[in-house]
Amino acid sequence: MSLETLQCAAVAAATIIIEHKKKCYRKRWKANFLERRNQNLNPLGEVRMDSCALFRNFTRMTASNFELLLQLIGPSIKKQDIKMRGAIPISTHLAVTLRFLAPGDSYLILMYIFHISVTAISTIIPEVCQAVIKSLKGYVKVSKKNVS
Repeated sequence: MSLETLQCAAVAAATIIIEHKKKCYRKRWKANFLERRNQNLNPLGEVRMDSCALFRNFTRMTASNFELLLQLIGPSIKKQDIKMRGAIPISTHLAVTLRFLAPGDSYLILMYIFHISVTAISTIIPEVCQAVIKSLKGYVKVSKKNVS
């Protein structure tokens, strides 16, 4: 084999190795800014400590009503901590759902406010809504008629 052929083969091999190393990097399973959820940067707690008016504006309900609703649905939405990370608090579950339902925040906005992934938010909201329906069934009368 000629020197030129060996050089071409070496360049091709080096290119293949470099491309393979680029593809083999390890992806993080959670974005960096989502890790701040564990650093006690809970917007609900900050609003709760500042003033009642801010809390009412943020959640669209009073703190006492929020706590009452939390007691009603808490047992059905509570999750256990696992070795890799702590569970999202049930107060955050309820706050995310209220922010979605009342002002109509999108999942992306909620992700940035609460530092929770969109995937988690997409499971939290239906779960909390089902728990609210189940818990408040005795308090709310719903018409059986189909509205067209």
